[in-house]
Parts: sequence; C-alpha cells; structure tokens
Amino acid sequence: MGIHGGNSTPNWIPVNKSVTGVWKNIASIENILNKTNVRLKNLLVCESHQWNWVLEPSGTFSSKSLKDLLSKSADSPQKWLVWTNLIPLKVNLVMWRAQLCRLPTLDGLIRRNILVGSDVCPLCSSAIETVEHLFTGCEIALDIWSQISSWCKIPQLFCFSMEDLAQIHNNLRGCKSKAMVVQAIIHTACWVLWKARNDAVFNKKKIVTQKIFTDIKTLSFHWVSNRCKMGVGTWENWCNFDFQM
Repeated sequence: MGIHGGNSTPNWIPVNKSVTGVWKNIASIENILNKTNVRLKNLLVCESHQWNWVLEPSGTFSSKSLKDLLSKSADSPQKWLVWTNLIPLKVNLVMWRAQLCRLPTLDGLIRRNILVGSDVCPLCSSAIETVEHLFTGCEIALDIWSQISSWCKIPQLFCFSMEDLAQIHNNLRGCKSKAMVVQAIIHTACWVLWKARNDAVFNKKKIVTQKIFTDIKTLSFHWVSNRCKMGVGTWENWCNFDFQM
C-alpha cells in the first residue's frame, strides 16, 4: 500500500496530500462527481494492496470509461456530453456540469433556498446570473467569444445556449484537428470565466476582460501543447493561431 504509506486498512481516498500524479487528479474530483450522483468510492476497489479502476478490465483508470459513465448518468437521454482529451479532466467536468445546469450559479442557489443576497451576474451586473447567461449572454462572455473568433480565424461566435457553445467545433469548415483545438479553447474559456466569476464573488476581484482572454490563451496553450500528439508549434504560432496539424 505505497499510496497509503503502509496502512493495511485503506482510507477511502487512496492518496495522501503529498502524492502527485494520476491518483491525486482522480481524488481531487470526488466532490464534483458526488454532485452528479457518481460515487468515486464505488469505482475504485483495493485488491492485493493495489487500487483498481472497476470500469476497465485492466484496472487502469481511463477518462473514456468515466466519460461513458457520466453520459449514462445524465438526467435525460437528450442531454449531450462534450468531451475532449486536449484539456484536463476537471475542465471537462465543469463544462459537463454547465451543460446540465449544475454549476452553483446564483439563480440555482436561490432556488435551493440558499441565502446569497443579490442574484445579479457578478461579471456584468446587468442580468440574473444563470448558467446560460454567464457563458452566452453576459457582455464579458460576448467580448471573450468575439476575441476568440478573431484569434482563431473563425466566423463570429453567436451562441444562445450551452448546446450552441458546445457544438461550435462541429460546424467549422476545414481541418478537423484544428476544430478540436477550437473546442478545447472554448472549454478552457468557460473554465476561466467560471474562475473569474468565483474570484469576483468570493475574493471581490475586479473583472478585467483582457486578463481573462490572456489566461485563456496561456492555459489552452499549456494544456493543448502537452496533450496534442501533432503539436501546435511555438507560443508565437499559438498566438497567431498559425500551425500545421
């Protein structure tokens, strides 16, 4: 039981805080999975002092097996799950929760009788904060989508729902691989917008659109360049969205 430092009785989370790597990543998403009625505790079993992932015959964790399970656990068969291997699992999960309207936006908290004060969007202060407003109607989000359109050299992004946002890459012409990169950038943008929103709510940080856009470019470059087998070239290539795939 190397992960447990020699403890023969496995604690539930099979990793100490000091341990890095895949187990650390899996353990970190337990709270997110609980909110989707998927119990991580049921997916890992300890056999012969080794943790095994029950969704794979080999016992080795795979994001595909988790994605398939999440798809089946959605509230409605009409729900769509968009997944990309070019970004971290935690980003996919936030996007998935957004698609199911399960992010704790102010309108959702109020519906659950949680006292939050105002329900006004903390980014634009001009409408009630819902998932769809935050990502498709907020003026900050609209500015971000406009900048991403120009950067990625694609038609102007006009989205009226999370489904529109999640399906953009399917409507792009040209190289399919680049379309998948655009998908990863859109997911990253939603992640950064959500983080900026949380900083505004909990840390009273000022919203700076250009910083949000810069963070999207930086994070997406880091994630995609480390996960894309064909590579995306240099930082300069990325900033110009000029690379061969």
